[in-house]
Amino acid sequence: MRFIRSPIVKVFTTIGLLALIALKVDFVDAFGRLIALPPLSAIAVTVISFLVLLIQAYKTKILLPEKSAWPILRIGIISQIYSVLFFGQVGGDIARAGYLAPGSGGVHRVVAAVLFDRITGLVALLALGLLGLAMNAEHFDPVLAPTLAFLMLFLLATILLGVVIRGSYAARLSAWVPTRLGSHLDNTLRAIRVFSSSPRTLLASIAMGILFQGIMIVNCAWLGSCLGIDLPLAAWAVVICAVSLVLLLPISIGGIGLRDVTLVGLLSSSGVATERALALSFAMLGIQLVMAAVGGTLLLLSQPERFADQ
Repeated sequence: MRFIRSPIVKVFTTIGLLALIALKVDFVDAFGRLIALPPLSAIAVTVISFLVLLIQAYKTKILLPEKSAWPILRIGIISQIYSVLFFGQVGGDIARAGYLAPGSGGVHRVVAAVLFDRITGLVALLALGLLGLAMNAEHFDPVLAPTLAFLMLFLLATILLGVVIRGSYAARLSAWVPTRLGSHLDNTLRAIRVFSSSPRTLLASIAMGILFQGIMIVNCAWLGSCLGIDLPLAAWAVVICAVSLVLLLPISIGGIGLRDVTLVGLLSSSGVATERALALSFAMLGIQLVMAAVGGTLLLLSQPERFADQ
């Protein structure tokens, strides 16, 4: 685990993946396509990406109703820095939990809320991905499509099983970790079970997750169309689902390399030119960097540890 966290490993992984892409894709052509992206479209897609974080904030508020949506939104924007520089989306979740915890009266409850938020978001993402695959499997390689379907179904079943797992089984899991960590894990799992035991909370969180992921898919499809990538919306649901799952792996810097390899591989199997796919990856990275820059500005101008009390 310590090996995976090493910055040196992440740097070499990023460089290696980019070198692999460079063997098959013309970087100059891809950058040229990116630069040709209409400025107004680029701005609109970026603005929508920020607005989607507002939906994410209200999704979190379902689990932490004592919080205000605006501070949660600011924390969500600041967490983009950690997503880029540290452990990917996992790093962003850790940052969100850290900034939300002060003044909450229960660290385990906040950590559980962030984890549950991520879990229901993944359920929504996988559901949309599977729906898209069922509607447009012909747009993907005959071997790739069933493989993706199996992996998505397996992950969805695993997540749903984990959400409804009984307390006795959760206690067995916590028994495998050191006593000090085991108590924290047990308290966090207990808080997650409180959230999942409420059908209203569970369904509302999943519904907000579907709205969040749905807008993200439409936004990426729009960005792709601006770059000359013409795919059905259902196919985009599969692509974004696969990319989002891959980016959960904290093995490269800001997902650079991982995103590129995944997009080029998936889109090229659908007949999209590799240079267009790489240009899309660069554009998505650019949006992420803009969001991280805004988050850095908020971090410098504000004291995010006070956000949770607002």
